[in-house]
Amino acid sequence: MQFVKKLAVLAICAFFISGTLLSVVFVSSYSIHEHDKNGPDNSCVYCAFLSEVENLLKHLSTALVGAAIVFGALSTIRFVYISACSYTVFYTLVRLKVRLNN
Repeated sequence: MQFVKKLAVLAICAFFISGTLLSVVFVSSYSIHEHDKNGPDNSCVYCAFLSEVENLLKHLSTALVGAAIVFGALSTIRFVYISACSYTVFYTLVRLKVRLNN
């Protein structure tokens, strides 16, 4: 069951990354185009799509940078906590009794 959950999470991450990369490819391939003026109000359809995709990528990149900063901070806190706990000795009742018996 754990393996299926991990596999599902990896698949979702892979789809998200591939979708982002395909959006970047779309923007880079259609950024230089001829304006056809076939859209509503004599506007370019490609320019409308490009502006939507660029706005979406800007919002996603902001969210990803924020998530990366939070993940880095939490990883640092966890590392410091684990390294500090390895030097701290916890005295439980069982440990104290074993110490007295020795």
